[in-house]
Amino acid sequence: MGYDFRMPGKPETRENYTYNVAPMFYAANPGTGIFIINGMTGERAVRPLLNIRTYMVLHRSEMEAMNPTNDWGDYRGALKLLDRLIEISQDNPHGEWVVD
Repeated sequence: MGYDFRMPGKPETRENYTYNVAPMFYAANPGTGIFIINGMTGERAVRPLLNIRTYMVLHRSEMEAMNPTNDWGDYRGALKLLDRLIEISQDNPHGEWVVD
């Protein structure tokens, strides 16, 4: 199982990543984690995504300690995902995120 990030449009944009990094996202954004962007436009999602990313970078050792022991997903992959979601959000300011 994993996160499914979709931004409907032409073409639809889709990114996936493992739930194994969820503890990192919840540490960076208590309560909602990465789900905070669900229903947000790309324009609105940029700031919370940047905030999550900044927290993770500033707390790198804490985040790396959360790397899954099964090797499915890791801190570096989570940062790459955030970079991609930020890029998609900036390129599609009026698109709306669907996160499952």
